Amino acid sequence: MKSALLILLVLSYSVTSRAQTEFIKKTVTINDANLAKDIQSLVDSANANKLSEQRTWRKLMHYELNAFGRLVSQVKDPKFFLSENGHRNLNAELQATLWSYYAPADLKDEHAICKFPARLSWLKSKLLNHPAWTQLPQPNCYYFDVFLRNLNAESISFVFSSYYANNPGSAFGHTFFRVNKKIKEGRAKQELLDYGISYAANVTTNNPLLYFINGLLGGFAGTYASVPYYYKVREYNDYESRDLWSYELDLTNDELQQMLYHIWEVGPHYFDYYFFTQNCSYHMLTLMEAASERIELTSKVPLYVIPSDSVKALYEIPGFVKKVEFRPSLRRHFEDKWSRFTAEEKNNFLFIVGNYSEDNLKTLKFENIQRKALFLDGLIDYIDMKDPNGVSKREGHWFHMKEKVLMDRAAVDVISEPVAIPVPEDERPDISHPSSRVSIGFGENKMLIDKNGKRGTAVGFLNFRFAFHELLDDSHGLPARSQLEFGNFKFQFFENDLNLESFSFFNILQLNPLRKLDPKPSWGIDVGVKNMTVCDGQRSCLGSGLQVYGGYAVDSGRHMAWFLPFVHYRYGSQFEITRNYIAAGYQLGYLFEASQSYKLLARYIKEVPDRFKTVDSASVVGRFNIKTNQALEIEWSNPTLESTEDIHATKFLYHYFF
Repeated sequence: MKSALLILLVLSYSVTSRAQTEFIKKTVTINDANLAKDIQSLVDSANANKLSEQRTWRKLMHYELNAFGRLVSQVKDPKFFLSENGHRNLNAELQATLWSYYAPADLKDEHAICKFPARLSWLKSKLLNHPAWTQLPQPNCYYFDVFLRNLNAESISFVFSSYYANNPGSAFGHTFFRVNKKIKEGRAKQELLDYGISYAANVTTNNPLLYFINGLLGGFAGTYASVPYYYKVREYNDYESRDLWSYELDLTNDELQQMLYHIWEVGPHYFDYYFFTQNCSYHMLTLMEAASERIELTSKVPLYVIPSDSVKALYEIPGFVKKVEFRPSLRRHFEDKWSRFTAEEKNNFLFIVGNYSEDNLKTLKFENIQRKALFLDGLIDYIDMKDPNGVSKREGHWFHMKEKVLMDRAAVDVISEPVAIPVPEDERPDISHPSSRVSIGFGENKMLIDKNGKRGTAVGFLNFRFAFHELLDDSHGLPARSQLEFGNFKFQFFENDLNLESFSFFNILQLNPLRKLDPKPSWGIDVGVKNMTVCDGQRSCLGSGLQVYGGYAVDSGRHMAWFLPFVHYRYGSQFEITRNYIAAGYQLGYLFEASQSYKLLARYIKEVPDRFKTVDSASVVGRFNIKTNQALEIEWSNPTLESTEDIHATKFLYHYFF
């Protein structure tokens, strides 16, 4: 027996590193010489077929090129690897995996067969009919069996949770899987009993600045989680009033099984979470890629992965999306009921939510019992929407109000009317414009002075935006009347020089129209670098800092207007009076949307700095969105309205989205 073990170790050493041999020696002891030879034959066959170099093995191990051009695993948990250097050596990990499958069966759930079934399934498919497979141990994989039995999967859907600008981590949307259970014969589909599987950061701070820095630099660990789907519905549909779009995937039975196996494999392990690259959408795509050779998705999206782009990537594989489903948010449910209220019922509703008491509710008169049921149903939806956290924690004014309203509703012996909310096809995330944009144009800028002292010479413009959306862009499939941009560079070409006009690292503007029932303020923030006019005539006068807005907006049909007071801070080493520019002011804005193709935006800005001249400026921009990925724009601006000179800039731009 000792000689058989010695032969095994010698053979292992010939194909692995010394560290790998020591690892096998510590974890796998094969006392059967014939079995040891069969296993080594299996390893030799894997080497001969170069399995460790194949794409699927790389995907199962989550190997990608890092920032230094090295092929390493993105999984950071050492427990994911069976080789001591498995995170950077694909072949060593493959060999260690094969040997580990022959460990004693009494390891049960800790056995490699139980922990890494997707690897085993793929290796078997590539080394068919090898005699070593017949000698695999049969450990009792209790927890793995429970996992598959609870999922009872018939199919998998890729779910997009719509944009939620009130949380920076969800402003771009969110994606996760829904595992659709098999429907028992004679029973209707019960979607809430499906399972949701998601990837997210394990957030360790409530500080918004630290949250953003950690998310940007990989300071959080990212992990997968599996919960009943109704938890996801409660979190997104109800708590945050976000619509859910489900894209059912056309997977074969083998692909479905392999995907579930791999979800089990990576579930207990952690990655580094990066907000723009290795985020929820990216790792949803990598899970699918590990299931089949034909599924290639990460190459279809940019380096920075926007959730809506990951949805579009599904359509790059012909026929991959089998069906699209829409689940409306709690807000849509409430608005549906509100739209069916009479004018009197709306007035009564406003009175009750502002002056609720059981006596006040009892004084209301309804045309019939059905109208009363509709009124109370709308009131319950509104309470859930108004304070979801308080209701879930069973505390606060709104929770106690809901308890009493539910009792009143229980006394009304009427079944609620079925909700029939039309599917908003123009809001599907897969039809939105591409997230990146490049712009070129020409015009004149009379703020600039040429070598001869003349104003208004020809100027060229070049802009590049990494992501994602602004007010004038085509808003099909995107949040209406909001702006969310990341990495927006604007250059102007003047006298053979390319000068930076501005760079917005992060620019968000959320315009919330005032509503009687939901008087949310509008707000915005712009962080980055801007070319200022406080450097005594210098062409380049860059200042880094931010502007923070807060105010109110109103709308009427295609028209929207807003008033946003702001504070503004910039630091510039070339500023004329002081390096710190501090100002307060306000912005008046007007947006007219004749259609998705034709839009007009006008702004007036009054800004009063601490030690510099007052800024009094205006601009008007017209946009014609030719297609989803192309647009033409004309812009007129005057940065110094108080000046007696005609100082303005005119731009003609062509935008291309990709």
